[in-house]
Amino acid sequence: MKKLLPALLLLQFSISALAAGPPEAKSCTRCVGLVATDSLQLSGEIPVLLQARSDSLGQAATFLATLTPAQRLKTTMAITMDARSGPEALSAVETDIKSLVEWASANGPFAAFGVTMPDADPAIEAYAVKRLAVTMQGLNLAGRIIYGPASMDRLAKLYDTGAQSYFDQILVEGEFVGPAFTWIGEKDPSKGLIAVVNAEHPNAFYDLANAFVAGAGEAFLEGASDPQIASALGHFNDALIGDFAPDSTSDIHLLDRQGAPREGTPLALVRGEDLRTLIVPPGDATQWSIVSVAGTELISPRRVDASGIKSITDTGQKGGRTLVGLPPVSAPYLIVMDRPKLDESKVARESIDVSTERGITVEEIIRNHQAERAFQDSIQQRWTARDETSLRFSIGQGAESVEATIAGPYFFDPAGASDWVWQDFFINGVRWKYGRIPELPIIQAEKVTQVPLDLHFTNEYRYYLVGQANVRGFETWEVRFEPPPNAPADLPLYRGTVWIDRKSWARVRMSMVQLNLHGEILSNEERIDYVPVTREGGKPLLAGEVKPLDPKSLLWVPFQINAQQ
Repeated sequence: MKKLLPALLLLQFSISALAAGPPEAKSCTRCVGLVATDSLQLSGEIPVLLQARSDSLGQAATFLATLTPAQRLKTTMAITMDARSGPEALSAVETDIKSLVEWASANGPFAAFGVTMPDADPAIEAYAVKRLAVTMQGLNLAGRIIYGPASMDRLAKLYDTGAQSYFDQILVEGEFVGPAFTWIGEKDPSKGLIAVVNAEHPNAFYDLANAFVAGAGEAFLEGASDPQIASALGHFNDALIGDFAPDSTSDIHLLDRQGAPREGTPLALVRGEDLRTLIVPPGDATQWSIVSVAGTELISPRRVDASGIKSITDTGQKGGRTLVGLPPVSAPYLIVMDRPKLDESKVARESIDVSTERGITVEEIIRNHQAERAFQDSIQQRWTARDETSLRFSIGQGAESVEATIAGPYFFDPAGASDWVWQDFFINGVRWKYGRIPELPIIQAEKVTQVPLDLHFTNEYRYYLVGQANVRGFETWEVRFEPPPNAPADLPLYRGTVWIDRKSWARVRMSMVQLNLHGEILSNEERIDYVPVTREGGKPLLAGEVKPLDPKSLLWVPFQINAQQ
């Protein structure tokens, strides 16, 4: 923030009005909360961080049972899982995550959820993070996915696995906020930081505000169970409503009662809408202090603590500075000060044009699609379709081709079982009337075990965002995929393009060519078109019919498969 000029010549940005008045936001953009303890008592709904081990979730469930559904929606879960290793590691992780999701379904939903496996191979931990993210997101069990508590070394190793697009925030201890903020600023600026803070000053709000100054977007106070502190944090969040940011240019000093400088510099957070200022002193449990703020334009000082907000009368001005008296304290508090409505004739305006904006990454598209697939798998128990397959045979060179069509009900369930009943048979369009349907040689290409868009332990495919495209009326992301350069030459894989619906994240079309074929089939090209159908009745819908509907009310199923072998 630019420093205020003495003549009240202020810079007004076109992207945020400086006129005084209540902000449009109804919640804090930077929020504070408590780390849950066994004795924690809440007098209101505030953010809570609950840390637990995967083998002690019963105790966590007991605590959550004391919370209202609204409070659970303000609760962040950070689960530490046991490390898995050996040949059965992946299957064990799958089992662990499935159990964790079932637990979350019974005790959530939550504001955020995350897992960490501190002693595991980073690739195993990355797979657990990915599997948890797509399942929790798909089932709407958590608004955000977090990772941590994380050390810088562990975080760097996780990024090396490519798992960073599967979590939104990083949980770190307060001492690591600064280094983590610098690191993600270079690697992944879109990530948010959550700080776990210990109170090291008489005023615990000072430690929380210091986490904001270091770069955190959320800060949880550790080791506090007093209901008064929980109440004070709720009032802190009320004071944080709006777009607040740390003000590194603020000229604020701490004095003793005689006006001599004291150790400690109060922190300042300023709201962009109206330049309301929050001042957070470190506090003193035994002595009076004075906060000295440069200028005389800040008015109406109020104190925010466990009892709410109340005016401060011990205030004055001297030497072009505003002074606010502070009695000894043993509980967290902060000071709120406003600026009067600006005289428009004394305002210099500056316009800022945003030339670029951050677009979605292909990794984020794939994550959202995998979450949509996880949701579909959770509700799609079994389905029946009519499968009509046409085969064209050419026997010898120059001979006429024969087209055979086989049709009948196709049964499928997600466990992998399927059956196709041949009921109708046509030769060159003429129905077969001669008894039993003849057995035809249906030669199939080698099975591809690593299918594009599925969640794999290793990165078997590389994805590239081509752009946007309209497919059958659906607005889609067009994504190309191919094996990585180091893929084994004999491993059957695909290369192709997938079109993903921008609203529901479902596949609309997938076109691919199979690589590394051996045996009778020399080439295999496929194009699959998917359509949305209603969950009740299974009616196929057009793009215009889908737009007003909730994506969760639909199933996307294969409608037509064109293959040439």
